[in-house]
Amino acid sequence: MKSISAVDLHFLTKELCILQGALVDKFYAHDNDIYIRWYSSQAGKPLLVITPKILFLQKKKPAISTASGFCQWLRKYLDRARLTSITQLPGQRIMRLVLEKEKTYHVYIELFNKGNIVVCDDKNNILAVRERQAWKDRKVAPGEQYTQEEREFLLTQTRDNILAQLLASPDNASKSIARYIGKHYALEACERAHVDAQATITTENAQSLATALATFAEEPLAPQLYGTPDHIELITPFPFTSLDDSTPLSSLSKGYALIYAQTIDIPPSPYEQKLEKIKERIRAQEERKQMLRQEAQENQRIGELLYEQYGTISEILDGIKKAR
Repeated sequence: MKSISAVDLHFLTKELCILQGALVDKFYAHDNDIYIRWYSSQAGKPLLVITPKILFLQKKKPAISTASGFCQWLRKYLDRARLTSITQLPGQRIMRLVLEKEKTYHVYIELFNKGNIVVCDDKNNILAVRERQAWKDRKVAPGEQYTQEEREFLLTQTRDNILAQLLASPDNASKSIARYIGKHYALEACERAHVDAQATITTENAQSLATALATFAEEPLAPQLYGTPDHIELITPFPFTSLDDSTPLSSLSKGYALIYAQTIDIPPSPYEQKLEKIKERIRAQEERKQMLRQEAQENQRIGELLYEQYGTISEILDGIKKAR
């Protein structure tokens, strides 16, 4: 499953702001995924699904009975905590949830590489992690300081700053933009600016590209699915003029949930198991019914043959009696 981009997360964060002020109702776990059930007077009781690659809201909780050590830690310290802030670290595939209980907790959701969830105090000292990680110059483990490289996010910069970065690039139009926001958004920017994706950056086309890019961040959410629900090619936060034949979605979460459903194997719920047993019983009864119907037809045919050949059979039986 492909990770969502920093641009996708920018728009998803806007969508998830509906959770602000909600209370944590319960934590669940399944493999490397964490589920947070919220209680909100505005949004009801949605479930935030956090995977190593994507996250989204849905209503229904899968049949999950496991609770990892990390999940148990979350339940112990963060159940009934209130979400006071939900933001994206600029230009990164990292979402930060600020939760308030007796203390303030910062929960960092990393959606790159293997993914991770890091819980810190209000000074970014790590308290718990879903997975301990270590590199040459960075360690993610309890007791360490949580740090991330600061990045400038192209979509939140001024048009003049965007223009300066484009003019400084030695690459063509598409590559110059893709290094900041990815291939799909780069091609869309070129389409909106009426600039060939392979064109060399010039003062003139950079002006058009900067204008197109400056409008991206303020695009209203109007999620689209390209492809089919069974074969999803792309989920976008707004319609792309560079692509055809999209299907409107009620939310980005809806699209990401469709992607997630194609990649995970969650055991059926008790209700689904019971329903499947009933269906199996009905199938067996139908097969038995068909077999009895076939036997009845065969017996009926035997009876008809006996009736049709009654004279011949009677003569044979008489002959046997006389022979005795």
